[in-house]
Amino acid sequence: TEWMLTTTGSIIVGTTSLTFTQMGAPARAFGEVSQQLNVSPTTITNTTSFFLVNLSGTALSGLESSFDSPVSGRLRYTGATTKTFAATAMLGAYAGVTAPSSLLFRLAKNGTTQSKSEQPLVSQNVAVAEHGGAQVLVSLATNDYLEVYVGNLTAIQNVTVVYFNLKTIEAQPDLAA
Repeated sequence: TEWMLTTTGSIIVGTTSLTFTQMGAPARAFGEVSQQLNVSPTTITNTTSFFLVNLSGTALSGLESSFDSPVSGRLRYTGATTKTFAATAMLGAYAGVTAPSSLLFRLAKNGTTQSKSEQPLVSQNVAVAEHGGAQVLVSLATNDYLEVYVGNLTAIQNVTVVYFNLKTIEAQPDLAA
């Protein structure tokens, strides 16, 4: 565990004097995964469900501490302690054929979408990416993972997520309070 210095002092235990350093918060866990120039659409089979975003573009390595990315578009927590994280997905997407199209994005934990993360995005033009994002606070235990899902409310037509960035950082209370 990594610590940062905040104050120093001394303490007397019986007849022994000890010098100590009081430490602040440990370094927070974080992870990031990105994809660019994806041309593989996500198959949409109905207008009432969410579907895992299909990614096959250029994967960019992200910064990670207590996270890895064993599958394209997935962040897996590898830390030993269950913690709360602030997760954010930023993306550029479009729907083919019908424009405008009303899209919805959600972050998912272990394949279950988190309704509180749901964000709309309107695809105004076919093959022109519109940009949006989604956020959620989520508790992760060892090997829990985050992904992004998409739904199309307008029609049963595929959605292409061209640009994709999923990142998370451990939420930490204010230690000065």
